[in-house]
Amino acid sequence: MANELILVVEDNDKSRKLVRDVLTVKGYEIIEAETGEAGVGLAQERRPSLILMDIRLPGIDGIQALGRLRAEVATRGDSRYGHDRVCDGRGPEEGVGRRI
Repeated sequence: MANELILVVEDNDKSRKLVRDVLTVKGYEIIEAETGEAGVGLAQERRPSLILMDIRLPGIDGIQALGRLRAEVATRGDSRYGHDRVCDGRGPEEGVGRRI
């Protein structure tokens, strides 16, 4: 899975840097946005394999941003989300998650 493109949408600089550093070391290409609007724009433009999005963002929040992406066929994908969580891929109901 390394070399996949991941979009990180997070307004906290320290949290965004932590995620960037961890994923970059593992070989992932990272693009970043600080607002929900910017995240939606990058997702539409670059079509990342995965989006890690904070729920509490300036402007539109993470839930609204995901709603916009799901409304478009091109960016709908197989989205899973958990409130400020990193899940292990099994989905928010059964996955193991932790706050960052």
